[in-house]
Amino acid sequence: MTDHRLAKIFRLIEDIDDDCSTAIQCLEISRKITYDAQYLKRFSSSYSAHVIEYLQYAMLRDGISIFCRMWDTDKDSHSLPNLLIELERDEITSLLKENVQSFVLQKGERPAYINLVDKYGESYAQDFRASLKKKADEAVSHFMKTFGELINRPKESNFIELKDQLFNWRNQRISHRTEKTRADRKREKSGVPPIEPLKWGKMDEALKFTIKFYEDIRIQVDGMNISSQDTHRVWSVYAESFWNSISESPR
Repeated sequence: MTDHRLAKIFRLIEDIDDDCSTAIQCLEISRKITYDAQYLKRFSSSYSAHVIEYLQYAMLRDGISIFCRMWDTDKDSHSLPNLLIELERDEITSLLKENVQSFVLQKGERPAYINLVDKYGESYAQDFRASLKKKADEAVSHFMKTFGELINRPKESNFIELKDQLFNWRNQRISHRTEKTRADRKREKSGVPPIEPLKWGKMDEALKFTIKFYEDIRIQVDGMNISSQDTHRVWSVYAESFWNSISESPR
């Protein structure tokens, strides 16, 4: 779509695309030194184990930083929350609905259908146009239902809890070095249970949710099916090659 009203959305998408690719790279590069017990075993009695431990935390810090950047709520950030704000504007939602409808109705302009109209006459043309209009309306209804469900996905309690854990870890260990974050003190003052500590594996879960969510957003916005499977596969090969190039007998 080239409508000027979507220009800001595509500026956001360009940067979120980049963050999404970086998130995939982080997941694949960190996988072996996080979950491959057999691989890690070779370092267990070596000085190299200290470097592996550092790299584990470096990848964790990088992954959490990427996640927090993608979910940053600062009004100037090129992030998913600000993309959602743009998409929920009535003007943009109406434009997306128009695009869905016009995509279906354009079938009536294709030569194959025009030839059928010429062959069977105006009666067929009227029935065909009515059929297309019905399909277009159904497509718009399906779009609105799917779009509404998609917009609400980040509001699910499980994801909110997970997001709070990652942001709190970032604020306590990356942005600052503090015993309690503002979120901790706010909860404490309100008598709300504290944010649960972040566990290993939760960063992966959060990034996978984010990547899938962004892929689904792209399908709704411009029909782009940007499945990350190929990117995961390529970076899995790169990471495997790198980690396997390290000495079989580390010191």
